[in-house]
Amino acid sequence: MAIKRNGKSHVSSDSDEQFMSFKDVSLGPHEAQLRFRLIHFWEARNPVKKTLIGLEMLLIDEQGTVIQGFIPPGRIKNFLPDMKRGSVYKLINFYGSKNKPMYRVADHVATVSFAWNSEMSVLHEIPISFDEDRFRFHSHEDFEANCDLKSDLYDVIGHMKLVDGQTLIERPSLDDVKIATTRHIVIHVQSHDGPVLKLYLWDQAATDFCKKFNSCENTPTVLLVTTVNTKRLGGTLALSSMSSTRVFMDYDVQPTRDYFTWLSSNPEIANQVCADVITKRETLSIAEIFSYMTQESAKAAFFECTATIDDVVHGSPWYYIACSGCHSKATNGPSSLICTNTKCQKVNTTGVPEYRAKISVYDNSEQAFFVLLGDAGRELTGRHASELVSSYFEANKSEEADHEVPVPEALISTIGQTHKFCVKVTDHNFSGNTRAITTHHNPRKLQLEMTLLQCPREQRSLETPSVNLIKAVETLQMRRVSGRVAVLIQRQLNAQDGQLLEGRLTGNIQPNDPTKLAEGDVYEFSGFSVINNPRNRKLTQLPYYIRIDQKTIVLNVTLDCPIFPVHTLVPQNCRNLLRLAITPTYLPDVVGQIVIIQKIKPNHPELNIDATIGLRMNKSTIVKLILCDKQAADFSILQCKKDRKFKVVIITSIIPKLFQGKLLLRSSPATTFYFNKSIDYIKQFKRKIREPCSTE
Repeated sequence: MAIKRNGKSHVSSDSDEQFMSFKDVSLGPHEAQLRFRLIHFWEARNPVKKTLIGLEMLLIDEQGTVIQGFIPPGRIKNFLPDMKRGSVYKLINFYGSKNKPMYRVADHVATVSFAWNSEMSVLHEIPISFDEDRFRFHSHEDFEANCDLKSDLYDVIGHMKLVDGQTLIERPSLDDVKIATTRHIVIHVQSHDGPVLKLYLWDQAATDFCKKFNSCENTPTVLLVTTVNTKRLGGTLALSSMSSTRVFMDYDVQPTRDYFTWLSSNPEIANQVCADVITKRETLSIAEIFSYMTQESAKAAFFECTATIDDVVHGSPWYYIACSGCHSKATNGPSSLICTNTKCQKVNTTGVPEYRAKISVYDNSEQAFFVLLGDAGRELTGRHASELVSSYFEANKSEEADHEVPVPEALISTIGQTHKFCVKVTDHNFSGNTRAITTHHNPRKLQLEMTLLQCPREQRSLETPSVNLIKAVETLQMRRVSGRVAVLIQRQLNAQDGQLLEGRLTGNIQPNDPTKLAEGDVYEFSGFSVINNPRNRKLTQLPYYIRIDQKTIVLNVTLDCPIFPVHTLVPQNCRNLLRLAITPTYLPDVVGQIVIIQKIKPNHPELNIDATIGLRMNKSTIVKLILCDKQAADFSILQCKKDRKFKVVIITSIIPKLFQGKLLLRSSPATTFYFNKSIDYIKQFKRKIREPCSTE
């Protein structure tokens, strides 16, 4: 070895030329020479805009040290014509840049970046030998530890159990057209006697796999795939190919030959594991997911859940501005956007809108809020968030860049659809916190990462056989959510009594267009639909609801109509509330005296998203009532206008629950408050608590 004055060693050869070893490459400019074999090169593109970032390379020197190389896009044409995988090159002048923290393909801290004065030439006569390749194999435990971190890309080797859902007992038939259309193929791989892993090969990697597989005379069994990204899909560890991925089989390289020899001497391993277990995922109802979250032994997990989309929640941003590189949230810096991901820390990043939409869903057991993150929103709507945001600003050019885009029609149109969701329950759910949208302690608000699996539209609409079911109804309560309205309507029976029905305005129907529904007015409906209501927590006790859509004829008959009762309220006592907590059927009303008020922001009551009330149900019982979202804000505004402590109130459509054996009440999106002293139930309750004793 020859030692330069700076103390760094250089590789000498039979000639007078001296070459720097990869081990000695440091950050900063270098005028030294490198000699290496070009293992592989690939294009690096922006994942959103698909613009070319540069040409990345994997290089190995004569000492077997691997380093990553990079050619900026403006210099690619100077070097690409002479680049050939497997050839040996000499490089003069380069810049040692810091190796990226995300999706690394080499362990070295530096990257060899081609500079303005770099010169590369191919070496035809090589005085020494170079390794042809170098792989980074890791155990299943390493894959687990590296899962979802987007850091190092490792190589995997094993024997195939399933190829595109087909076993290898008979040679699988690969549909090239299908794979080209779907752009991916799924292989189940087992490494030695370890667990079976699901491997997703995308785009070029999928094409390369098909070509190699179909060209083999015998059915290949051993598979080596380089630089895979570890992710958790459906609760199961999965591997996904990247643009740098290469595919090898059976006798392609020495590691596959060694593995094939090992597999041949251990034939029992090939039949040891049933490959279909890796796709098994427990299916739970929403209520069962909530129950799982209350268990002391609960931990982060994935479940399948079939639910119907009830609403797209309005009032919270449905998207966020993400870093174009890692898709983490980007914040405003002094002069540009900065990525908040500590592993990325990208300055001057390009902001890209990503989904973070909150939807209300329900099944036969319970209701919940799901948060659509990233690709889940695109799979549901069929459109990228960036596309929807761009379309809005193109149509509204007068709006400022920081204007919040309203919920788009693409999301609203999903209301009423039934889907199978892949739900991820995280540590935030166990603590009651969420990472996005809301921050209050509400176990009903799940922060869920969702992957859409299939999209069957549930058809449960039955046209009513008679339009005489409802002749005139009064709108008692209206809630507008992103263009859709849930209405509690009242059918006139006589001047004293009325029957409550749940009505839903679907699609683009809004209270001011075209039906101009107004709270308190009386309408006559015809051409509506009577729909079976599968919810356990209904707005009313009836097993159906009325759907009002574009085909419904609505007439305002306020000036010429029968008399309707002002309120139709049926407060329940503690005994009935306990029964409904155990066996939920509908959302009951409750009457009580407010004795405790907590978590109220007096300066900005409209910003309250969490409030707690101690509600006296009788002389001996005080029940905790938790208000959330709009209901918390509404009550806070009422409280700031006039102190409501020790006031008697009727609260509608609450959710009774059992928590540690005690009754707990929680507001629903349909909850309202009545403090009117003239209401009979309020008068009766006041008399009741003044009496010497009280029984239910």
